Amino acid sequence: MNHLRSRRLVLVPFAAVLIAAVCGCHGGIDGGIALSEGSCVTPCQAGLRGDLNGNGQPDVSDAIAILRIVVGFDAANALADCDCDGATGVSDAILLLRCVVGLSDWPLECVAGTVGPGGGTVTNGQQSVRLVVPAGALQTDVDVTISPEATYPANDGFVPGTCYTLGPEGTELAQAGQLRINYNDDSIPGDVDESTLALYKVVGDAWERQPGQVLVTGENTVSAQINGFGTYAILGTAPAAGDERTGPDGQTLVYVPGGGFLMGSDTGDDWEAPVHMVGITGFWIGKCEVTCDQYAAFLNATQPDNVADWILLNLFNSRIELVEGVYQAKAERGRHPVNRVLWAGAVAYCQYYGYRLPTEAEWEFAAGGPLSQDYPWGDAWDGAQACYENNQGPLGDTFEVGSFPDGASWCGALDMAGNIMEWCADWMSFTYYAQSPIQDPTGPTTGAWRVLRGGSSARPAAELRCWVRRGGNPDADGGGFGFRIADGGAWG
Repeated sequence: MNHLRSRRLVLVPFAAVLIAAVCGCHGGIDGGIALSEGSCVTPCQAGLRGDLNGNGQPDVSDAIAILRIVVGFDAANALADCDCDGATGVSDAILLLRCVVGLSDWPLECVAGTVGPGGGTVTNGQQSVRLVVPAGALQTDVDVTISPEATYPANDGFVPGTCYTLGPEGTELAQAGQLRINYNDDSIPGDVDESTLALYKVVGDAWERQPGQVLVTGENTVSAQINGFGTYAILGTAPAAGDERTGPDGQTLVYVPGGGFLMGSDTGDDWEAPVHMVGITGFWIGKCEVTCDQYAAFLNATQPDNVADWILLNLFNSRIELVEGVYQAKAERGRHPVNRVLWAGAVAYCQYYGYRLPTEAEWEFAAGGPLSQDYPWGDAWDGAQACYENNQGPLGDTFEVGSFPDGASWCGALDMAGNIMEWCADWMSFTYYAQSPIQDPTGPTTGAWRVLRGGSSARPAAELRCWVRRGGNPDADGGGFGFRIADGGAWG
């Protein structure tokens, strides 16, 4: 104990002198030391060795943080081991300061392992990168380094925290190796679809997609084949309007790109005014309404204690029944939109499959689009494109979902005019539009009714306009209440 204390007493003045000397040359501690022109890095990569303050570049505050660990003021941090000797000491602070003044290269590199002609596997210290080199790929032993990279070509789909350089750079592999990099869900850019993530290599001033991609979303890993060492990262792409994907319940979702539109109408009811500008973050929405088959499968999977809290069964026009302990759609109703769903039953379905209900602003944007059209297909009424009171299905009410492909909205969503009224996430307010925020409005925080959108098979044509909004008691059902799901965006 006395030995440790004396060591601290010796190091404290040494650290003070070291820091003062460096700061004296470069103008003080505040803001760190400026790097030479052209050597600044982009602070977008976490986990750089020596970067204890997380700003992506070496500075005096990092050296101070290392010395605080040395003298025992702060807890150990693996990033403080700048010289890769497995311990934290004054030499680490000195090496970091050499990077600050440009005498050593940044970012710092450490040997992850040695691989020879027989092949092998190396990983970085955080186990976030794994390289498999097959036998015969290298002719001699190579000390492989895996280092977080701070600078790289700009790309909107770049996933921060996934950029690494394998060294020695320029090393070629006679046979393709396999590189795997981990990512964090929270780091994926908001408009990037996780299903598009892939491994890319820096080639010149651009990114080049690598062959043999394998994405495992459950493990948050992307791997691909590589033919040599260099700088690699995970990138994704933002889907385009109408792109489709399949949800966990088997239904199809279409993408609604972010954008702005004029919400509401000055020619409708008072609660649909005033017209106001709204911006929407890109999100996914159900291509069709949730069907009876899909909702019955949900009930069988969850076995609710009181099904009446979610959906009203055994009524004259209900479409799901319980037969010998199994929920099922009634005859010829499987592909029809589920009806008599309470708001809580719609929310429960969404939560079970990892979805959510769309906000009414999202719903209107998916229906009318950036041009704020009156109907999903345009501004002119066309009764052949929707199910409403004068065009009902063969059973006297709805059609099967997706029966009007020519009535699709700009993003490919179907049945947004008619068929069945759809629950939204928002509380209904008759005055909300006068105070609605511009970006991603979610409605008032309280209320008595929830918003319903889209009209139904029993409604007149005027009720099918994209901007028409109605309210319903969330604990009741008017016989024609169903829903569609949403995913992603600002709220999911």
